[in-house]
Amino acid sequence: MRKRKRAETHTVQCFKYRAYILDQESNHMLPEAVYAVARKMQDVWNTIAQHNADAYVAWKVGKKEDEKPGKDFYKANDEWATQYVKDAALPDELGTKILDRLHATFKRMKTGGGAPKPHYRMETFSLHHRYTGGGMAISKLGGLRAERFRVVLPESNVYMTNARAARRARTVPASFRVGSTSVNLALNMHRSLPANGFIKSVALCGKKPSRTLEWEFYIVLSVEIEKPQRKTGARTIAIDVGWRKLEDSLRVAFTYDGSTHRQLTLPLKFVSKGLGKVSLDRLSNIKNVRDTLLEGTKRKLVGMGITLPAQARNGALIRLLRDPEQPENVRIFLESWKKDNDYYLRLERLVENKLMSHRDHIYKNFAHEIAQHYDKVHIEKIDLKSMWAVEATRDDPALKAAAERRKLAACGYLLSYIKQAVAKAGGEISEIPAEHTTDVCAVCGADFYSEGELVGRCSNGHQRDQDLNAAENLFHANMGLSEAASTSA
Repeated sequence: MRKRKRAETHTVQCFKYRAYILDQESNHMLPEAVYAVARKMQDVWNTIAQHNADAYVAWKVGKKEDEKPGKDFYKANDEWATQYVKDAALPDELGTKILDRLHATFKRMKTGGGAPKPHYRMETFSLHHRYTGGGMAISKLGGLRAERFRVVLPESNVYMTNARAARRARTVPASFRVGSTSVNLALNMHRSLPANGFIKSVALCGKKPSRTLEWEFYIVLSVEIEKPQRKTGARTIAIDVGWRKLEDSLRVAFTYDGSTHRQLTLPLKFVSKGLGKVSLDRLSNIKNVRDTLLEGTKRKLVGMGITLPAQARNGALIRLLRDPEQPENVRIFLESWKKDNDYYLRLERLVENKLMSHRDHIYKNFAHEIAQHYDKVHIEKIDLKSMWAVEATRDDPALKAAAERRKLAACGYLLSYIKQAVAKAGGEISEIPAEHTTDVCAVCGADFYSEGELVGRCSNGHQRDQDLNAAENLFHANMGLSEAASTSA
């Protein structure tokens, strides 16, 4: 484990910028140099993962169900993987990244998780360079000696206004070295880098949202900056997180700061310039069209003498299309189906991505506003994963119908954005146990009943929004009696 310089006074923050590959007409395929290295990394990882999985299965023979491997097992597999990575001769320090990933799976195995798994489909990749010796000053990124990664940083004045000319000036030329080849990029630096920061690492990352969409590329910079000064104020806000449908929107949070209540909502319908109307209903309709197209194609194939299982999905038709022994008329028919299916699949991904990106934009702005105006933030300490598992096992049509809304709300994302923004601003996060935040009246302390409805009532007759009531209970938690009394007064 490397020891960071300035660890006591500085922290590491990531800056992610959208990148566009130059000298290439389409991004449906990766550049040759990028594909070669990314594929090699994936092949090395798959071999290591398969070796460890086989070793784990062999070790498990004759062992108790709850018995876990000891230090000798991990040491032997680590030594084998280290030697294999060394023999693979990956460029730069990409081999160490694979070993770091392996060590992370070892930690998971020690807590009861399974062995690492191979991934054969190329859907994501990450190629990186590390800067040791304390890192490299940001001002040197545009120098001629910056061979591994070079970027012409925008002028500082382009961030002072949001005019179109200023936004365009933030897209700058850059290059990233992959092996012995430099890949030319256009980098959209939508926010400025801290002038006094140090670059610890830079990564070229790629993601393919689906087979029908092009690759998306990003440059991720790990920058060491000074730690924010801890705030000394006393402004406190409580945030009750949880999704609830309200007409054409989702309420995902309710806040209370001692005097003001506020709710954060996500629109379920909005208009996008490139896609038109964007909504969960449209997304559901596109999925239904794809399903209808699939079932109609299967029926027509039966008429052509092709028998398919009732549960066959798109993969079965793709395999049938690639079978060279199929008659020409069947292949032509399947080609037509695939063209239509790819169109709707691409449209589905575009609508879904627009919904998620719109949500993330709202969440990040909300988190930033909270961090700038408040010093202490009270949130519920809840296990979202366990909550999801409990709801998923209930045989309730209403819960099943709400799955898409729950996915859009993604309350875990909202909490993570709030924690990151508050920590960056030097604020304090207090996680309050979830017990009795919703079943106790915040006005009088009596039992509060809502029975799943929006408005609840306590045994003393106080009638109020149950999310508002929970936010007030969170606000008064961990406060002294005098402070709580003065706030109520």
